[in-house]
Amino acid sequence: MRAAMLAGRLPVVILPVLTVRTAYPGAAAAEVSCLIAERLLRLPAPARLPVCSNILTDPDDNVWVVLSFPGDSVTTLRVFGRDDRVLGDVSIPAALEIHEIGSDYLLASGESADGEPWVRVYRVRRTAAP
Repeated sequence: MRAAMLAGRLPVVILPVLTVRTAYPGAAAAEVSCLIAERLLRLPAPARLPVCSNILTDPDDNVWVVLSFPGDSVTTLRVFGRDDRVLGDVSIPAALEIHEIGSDYLLASGESADGEPWVRVYRVRRTAAP
């Protein structure tokens, strides 16, 4: 580990790069995955989780809060208007990672049951609040 100066004033710590190959020399990728999974499963569960997994905005300056987390089978979002009031909730029956929200679309990606990644565009239809 060494320290460097950024812009002449801020100390920055530069750590050596640790890769899977240097951490587990000679191990196959599947073996490494199993070793990492075993280590992660031994970690204690956190006492609390964050209330959301992502926050995005759309072109109308609405705030979309992703309430679900990676691995959830349903993706749930809550939409807030500029005045901070809740405009509504959106549930999509799929595990998604939301990348972008437009005025009439939602861009997301996910993974099929056999591990194949995909990208989809969902149409967003806005309705007036009752």
